[in-house]
Amino acid sequence: EASPAVSYDNATLLVSDTAGSVYAIDLPQAPGVNMMKWTGPLALGATNQVKGVIWEDWSTPGRLYMVVANSTPANSTVRCFLDPGDGGTPNAGTACSGWSGPTVTVNGAQAAMLLDKLYVSSWDTVTARIQQIDFSNGSVGTPFTIGAGTSQPGDVSTDLGSELFVGTDGGQIFKITLPLP
Repeated sequence: EASPAVSYDNATLLVSDTAGSVYAIDLPQAPGVNMMKWTGPLALGATNQVKGVIWEDWSTPGRLYMVVANSTPANSTVRCFLDPGDGGTPNAGTACSGWSGPTVTVNGAQAAMLLDKLYVSSWDTVTARIQQIDFSNGSVGTPFTIGAGTSQPGDVSTDLGSELFVGTDGGQIFKITLPLP
């Protein structure tokens, strides 16, 4: 359900599985050698799946952001996680500095785009929104309704970094100028 992502230093490939685990593969390792960077996966729980891309903060290397969708949409979250480094043991309960906890709840979170903030598309089965999250402290901004808000949104993308593009299952694509009101 998630796209593989390469770290800014091109040394780590981040992948997730449908069983709620995130793995870090050490790219400089030769094939056949233990290519796992961490002692084990980041275990998010069997009912949780990473959606979209795992983003690394370009201003704080190793600080990772991901949307974790739960089988119950009201329990979907955005997670900030600090890469424990080579041979480190990931801990899903550790919060990033500045965040009050390791996660922020976003009902029906779909996918995220890291720009000046973390922009998350969400669908709570009633309203389609873009939710803004300040990645320095995890605070949630005012939600922005996508169009009439009646169609489930997909992943968020950008072209120039000054707008968001998001399609919906209603057959529409929206261009949303940043900053959001």
